[in-house]
Amino acid sequence: MHRFLPMLLFLLLLGFLSGPASVQALEAAKIEERISLLEKLEEPRDEAVQVELNLYREAVASLKSAKAYAEKTALFKQAAVDTPAELKRLHAESEGLVRQSTEETVSSLGRLPDTLLEARVREESAAIVSLGGRLAELVQSISTLQASPETNRQMLSLANTRLEEVDETLRKTPPADKSHEATEAMLVTAQAVRKALLAEIEMLNNERLSHDLRLQLLQAKRQLLEKRLVTAKRNEQEGRDEINRRQASEAKAAEAEAAQARQEAVGKHILITAAAEMNSELSRLLSELSRTNEDETAQLKLTRAQYQRIDRNYQRSLQQLEITRLDQQLGQFLRTQQTKLPKIAEYEKKRLLKQRALDESRLAQFRLQESLNELQDIEQVVARTLTSEKKETETLSPSQLEQLTGELHRLMEDRKAFLSKLDVAYTLKIKLLGESIHEQQNLIGRVHQYDQLLDENLLWIANAEPVDFRWVGSFGEPLLILFSPANWFSVLQALVKAAIQSAPFTLIVLLLSAALLLGRRRLKKRLGDIAAKVGLVKQDRFSYTLVVLVITLLLAMPWPVLMAYTGWLLGHVRADAFVEAAGFGFRRSAFILAAFLFLQALYVSNGLAEIHFRWKARTRRRVSGNLTWLIPIMVWVAFLVAMTESSNAGLYRDTIGRLVFSVAMLALLLFIWRVIRLKESNVERRTTSLVWRSRYIWYPLLLLIPFALVMLAAQGYHYTSLRVAGLIFSSLIVFLIALLIYFLAVRWLLVAQRRLALARALAKRQADIDSRASREAVEQTGEITPEAIEVPEIGLATINDQTRRLLRLVLTVFVGLVLWTHWSAITPALGVLDNVTIWEHMATAEAGGQLLPITLADIGLAALVLFLTFVAERNLPGLLEIALLQPLHVEQGNRYAVSALIRYLILAVGIVMSINLVGVGWGEVQWLVAAIGVGLGFGLKEIFANFISGIIVLFERPVRVGDTVTLGDISGVVTRIRMRATTITDFDNKELIIPNQNLIVEPLVNWTLSDQITRVTFMVGIAYGSDTELAHRIMLKTVTEHSLVLDEPKPTVFFTGFGDSSLDFQVAVHVKERIQRRLLTHDLHMALEKTLRENGVEIPFPQRDLHLRSVDENIQPLANSKEN
Repeated sequence: MHRFLPMLLFLLLLGFLSGPASVQALEAAKIEERISLLEKLEEPRDEAVQVELNLYREAVASLKSAKAYAEKTALFKQAAVDTPAELKRLHAESEGLVRQSTEETVSSLGRLPDTLLEARVREESAAIVSLGGRLAELVQSISTLQASPETNRQMLSLANTRLEEVDETLRKTPPADKSHEATEAMLVTAQAVRKALLAEIEMLNNERLSHDLRLQLLQAKRQLLEKRLVTAKRNEQEGRDEINRRQASEAKAAEAEAAQARQEAVGKHILITAAAEMNSELSRLLSELSRTNEDETAQLKLTRAQYQRIDRNYQRSLQQLEITRLDQQLGQFLRTQQTKLPKIAEYEKKRLLKQRALDESRLAQFRLQESLNELQDIEQVVARTLTSEKKETETLSPSQLEQLTGELHRLMEDRKAFLSKLDVAYTLKIKLLGESIHEQQNLIGRVHQYDQLLDENLLWIANAEPVDFRWVGSFGEPLLILFSPANWFSVLQALVKAAIQSAPFTLIVLLLSAALLLGRRRLKKRLGDIAAKVGLVKQDRFSYTLVVLVITLLLAMPWPVLMAYTGWLLGHVRADAFVEAAGFGFRRSAFILAAFLFLQALYVSNGLAEIHFRWKARTRRRVSGNLTWLIPIMVWVAFLVAMTESSNAGLYRDTIGRLVFSVAMLALLLFIWRVIRLKESNVERRTTSLVWRSRYIWYPLLLLIPFALVMLAAQGYHYTSLRVAGLIFSSLIVFLIALLIYFLAVRWLLVAQRRLALARALAKRQADIDSRASREAVEQTGEITPEAIEVPEIGLATINDQTRRLLRLVLTVFVGLVLWTHWSAITPALGVLDNVTIWEHMATAEAGGQLLPITLADIGLAALVLFLTFVAERNLPGLLEIALLQPLHVEQGNRYAVSALIRYLILAVGIVMSINLVGVGWGEVQWLVAAIGVGLGFGLKEIFANFISGIIVLFERPVRVGDTVTLGDISGVVTRIRMRATTITDFDNKELIIPNQNLIVEPLVNWTLSDQITRVTFMVGIAYGSDTELAHRIMLKTVTEHSLVLDEPKPTVFFTGFGDSSLDFQVAVHVKERIQRRLLTHDLHMALEKTLRENGVEIPFPQRDLHLRSVDENIQPLANSKEN
């Protein structure tokens, strides 16, 4: 029966679908009933059934969405009805808060007892926190609602487009190839989607219609919350003021009582006097602490007022920017706000001071509470005091002792009361300091946000009137202020006053500057002395260049130090706005002067540019000569512009500031034109240089930039031109530093290259001498030894090119990243790459995964890392040769292996870094790496074994290039070591390729690993009956007298045994070099044979005795005749 159940359900479904129900009348419940019938069909379902099931599910989801949209529509309609009354209520409540009397609040607080007053303050503090959180949420809701019209329009347009598509689908004739069930499902789904879209459109329209009312409601709620927050803060502040007043009153009363007790204790016992003195000190501390709390309360009130003012301006600026971004008046307003914005560093300093005071207060309260705990049992404290001062109480009578005990008890009670009040005062101080730190952190955060907002928008908004005839006529008052004798006299007075206040530092700065100015001649003489040694290979040192660099800095520093110190003095003295502006101008111009004077000091005679960097004489004269007139102009301009840009300056930035800035830009334009002249006939034209080939691009840009900045300032974009000019100047400073580093590196490279060339020349000469000394011996041996061992060696020209390329690349990337970071702060286009998400990846962590975006900037950075990796891998050998291998005296045969290993390491690190940057971590590839490792382990086992063995050979160094080795039956000289195999040239001049694994796992004899001295042994036999003592003496004398035999270890001759035909002696001698072994063996054989023969010692030959047991009859007569 169960086999017919699916068929029965399917027929039931067909009957249900063929019923008279209209498609438009379908409800979600009926569709869900059909879905349940389809789901009961046994698996696997037919494809058509699955499609039908998915369509019905989509229809149910659409109907649910339509219901949700309808509910939202009802809410929007109800909001349009209820909002006017709610607005009226909120306005009434807000006006009621405004009418509250502050005097009534203060009088009511004055009647509260201390406990209720403190509870009231705590309630107001909690209300402030709660209202602040609600207000932040409300502000976010208002911001979201303000942006909703645009979103609403987009969603409405999309919904209408989709509705048209659905209507078009419903108007079309169903496909003929579709079944009745599929067609029915498609129509049902389309009708459901249409119903959802209609509901969504109605909801969006009602949302748009009620938008203004809802926005007004949120803004009214915000205003009410703001007023409640202001009221709560006022009530909290008034409560704290009342607490401070009461504590101050109690402190004064306690101080008066302590003073009276101290006065009464005069002339009494010493213990009473000491206790009264202690109580008086505690009362004084209580009064001081009360005054401190009052000051902290006032400062907290001031900090909150500053935050409210800055936050109000911040919100106002945001609203203005939402309305328009290109209004000139808005630019002037924002510019004014920026000048009034407080410095974050000052608030950071105050916050740190308050944090230190908070820590000290906590420690003081801890000690005070320890003292208070000791006074819990006053009777015991008094008894302990009397016992400890027994000498002072021995002479007292019982009545006097009783009176002393009573007075001490009363004083200890007073002390306990003082300590309790101090504990309360310290608690209040700690609370006030904590709140002050929190408020200052909020203030710092808001100032930072406001400053960032101003920086992002001021650059693109005009903030001054364009230059016209009215601008020309507005210089009267600024010039009067600038050239006012009274103003400059006030600057002089403030400078003298500040210098006197900081007399020790002033004296140090003056003495240092005077020493630098008076020592300029000696410093220049030192430059000449160093110049005489530069270029001499044996005397030249890179340290000389560093010394000259320090001398250059010393030559440039005196005047900038004086100007900077003058600005520092004027900035740390309380004075009027003109004095502060002058101090700011001195500090800014000191930096400009230091940069230009250092640049000029590079070109002094015998300096860096001439002797160490070898820059062209014409270029040096041209740049140095034009800097002479440019430096005064730029310094004065920097001084005046900084004064006009000072927040409290009395000068007008739009008049004098724009004028002197334009003069500076035109002077810079003239400087560029006079220094760089492309059409001169004697200019060295390097056609292969990219810089020279692109001269018609960058040269007009150099001339155009100052002119464009002048035009920007003239059109009212004065802040923009100043900011861009500042960025250009700082970029030039970065470029100058990079250029200086590059030429210092080139100078180091040149010195190292010369030393390397000298070392190679000396090594080659020594090798030639050694080769000539042993050539005759080698030729006599008859062996064939490689004349030149092949060792990968980088030429000096290759080293130079590779290192220069690597330096240029590294510095270019460094400068590019610095400039990118520097300019992206004001140019949103430069930061757009961080906003383009390519994909996302899951970053695993201990607490769970986190989805992190991979942006276009990450892709670019990964590509840059790969590029740098491959460039470094190709150009690193030259730098290694000079910077590492040659100074460490690494043997020539190991340099290639070291370079290869480091190149592999660079490639591995670079590839791992690049794939990590694009989100491919170890967790994603570990199984793939494991699988590849297993596959390679089986397929390339021998290759990997040889590769690892090559690394072991590199570090353990069992063999080196040039060593003579024996491996099994192979002997020869190691001529080449690679990561996979080693080449050995045997004595027949055959090159044998030996896998590195064999060098590790097989027994290896290295004749020259640590010592080339080897022992040569051979046997000499003499005839039986010879004089063995004579033979021993003759042989020992002969081998000892040979020139190639070493005296240490001594040669030996031993009688080792009786042979078949001879008496056997073993001769053992030591030879200095392996190549002499065969020659020495030959010479000793010749000499021993001659000496033994001359002394009558016979060297036998083998003899055999034959005993015949049977003889042929034909041979026997012959043998007998010979015997006869």
